[in-house]
Amino acid sequence: MTAFSYAPSSRQIIASWRIGAPRRAEPVAGVPESCEEEGADLLVAALCGLSEAAWATYADIDESADPDETNTEQWHLREERADFDKARVLTIEPGERDRWPYSPLLSAAKRLGLVLDEIGDARLRIQIARAVDRELDAVVAADMGDFAGLAQQAVTLSRLSASPVQIQAAWAILERDLLGAHDVHEASVDPTAACVATTVWLRAAAIVATASDPGDPSPDRWTRAVARADDIEAMPIDTIAVVFRSLADGLSPRATVERLVRNAHRVAAGQMPGLDGLRDRLLGLDDLTEKVDQQTMSRILDEVRVCVLDPLRPAPSLLEALHTAIFGCFLLWRAEILVEDPVVDDCEDDQDLEEIEPDNDPRLREAFAAAVAAVAVRTDRMSL
Repeated sequence: MTAFSYAPSSRQIIASWRIGAPRRAEPVAGVPESCEEEGADLLVAALCGLSEAAWATYADIDESADPDETNTEQWHLREERADFDKARVLTIEPGERDRWPYSPLLSAAKRLGLVLDEIGDARLRIQIARAVDRELDAVVAADMGDFAGLAQQAVTLSRLSASPVQIQAAWAILERDLLGAHDVHEASVDPTAACVATTVWLRAAAIVATASDPGDPSPDRWTRAVARADDIEAMPIDTIAVVFRSLADGLSPRATVERLVRNAHRVAAGQMPGLDGLRDRLLGLDDLTEKVDQQTMSRILDEVRVCVLDPLRPAPSLLEALHTAIFGCFLLWRAEILVEDPVVDDCEDDQDLEEIEPDNDPRLREAFAAAVAAVAVRTDRMSL
């Protein structure tokens, strides 16, 4: 959500938002001299509450929920999205103090309107109304896949449902630069959707690294491969084992990602994961003992959580783990290829293997990416 704050020295309301690791900030309103600091503090608190409620209609909507089932959390979120115009009106005309709407969004808008009534400055009300318009418009834009301006903060959220359009956008980035794919992490695509595409490419990378038959899934071999890569560079073995196990159980990449993110949302809200998720978590840890050495397993158990993802940033943390595992597959493949069949046949001056710098040679990265792409393209992208 957008964070609003009051700068006493300039008497300005400042809006700031994350766009990945960096933040952006800009002034949105000037507080009149007649308004005391307490009033300004109430104003920014009301703005923050409205922003949080508005962005919940983006991040917490579960597209798999039955839209016809009434009075559920998902039903209320959909109702809130439909009430954006009512929220704009309440900011200007909050109505009676003793009548409060049930909706968190409308309550936040009414609270903001009442604070503005107390301050009683027409110019400030116009400026705040514009800020509210920008906030609500940004949520709608993000929902349509437009991450420009204020809507760019959507890429820091972990949406429960992955947008097919965003999955294809992430796929194109991975196809263009598998081992870099910086745009995937730098505020270009929705992270939940990016996780779906990256899961497909990780599976393909594991197939290439283990020389597996694409038609004969070998999740145990894939997990062991990532565990072997951990000897070269730290790998998120636990997270990747859960992903591979879910795929082995027949879940699609999209269902796998959405279930993991959904469980993390529950944990972040102080709830237990779904029973299926909790059972899978325990079984997965038990299975993992057969795939990694005792020292690695001891380290995993020391750090184990009830939910495999970071509950505060589930989709971004999963995306980082998936991309790290792809790089781990590259490390294994590179180690094998340098011993068995170095990609130096077309080198000028017949360079010897010893003259190659494997960490920096782009041909190895390109050859690996091409091999992975050859496997990944067999996936029906329209089914994601």
